[in-house]
Amino acid sequence: MFSITGVIVNSSKPLSYTKCDEGDLDPHPGDIWLFTDPSAKKIYSDEGRLAELETDVRTYVMYNEHWNADELQFKRELNRLLSSGKLAPTLAFGHLSPHSTIYRAMDSGVIQVSGEVYRFDLWDDIVFVPWLERLSHPSLAGPLHIGRFDPIKKRYLSPEAFPQVAGYGHKDFAVLHRILYNPNRHQSFIPAPRGKG
Repeated sequence: MFSITGVIVNSSKPLSYTKCDEGDLDPHPGDIWLFTDPSAKKIYSDEGRLAELETDVRTYVMYNEHWNADELQFKRELNRLLSSGKLAPTLAFGHLSPHSTIYRAMDSGVIQVSGEVYRFDLWDDIVFVPWLERLSHPSLAGPLHIGRFDPIKKRYLSPEAFPQVAGYGHKDFAVLHRILYNPNRHQSFIPAPRGKG
């Protein structure tokens, strides 16, 4: 997994990393920017490419323009851990669209998603993993990756990372989605994304 440092953003007003109240832990399934880091969004906006990022998220990162149940559960867990102070946003985001904020563990703990328990230790980094990435890496059991990430300069939209899906239609994505959520899947059905750039 690779990260991009977001401190390169020059802005007259500070970027907002939402800190959730206990009553505001439930994410909206149609929120296009649910996982996008504010600095990544600002970079795309400054480049005049925000509409391109939005199209990418709607077409390739979300499924039928909605987040999956396990992704929403992961976001609820992130919100819970941010509220408790166990996680804090870093100044980096994931290299792959939707360019999610990378969070740093301020304490050890667990994340529970779809009946699975993911343990993290102090100083571990945690990031959202989009479904196409999980489909290409069967070892990624859930919508998250825990570990340390190598820096990279290149940002990838989904068709750049997974060029074979660029021409796929709704039926193709439906088949891939069913494969991902098949509990018996054991192999990759699309090649891994491109590496360092």
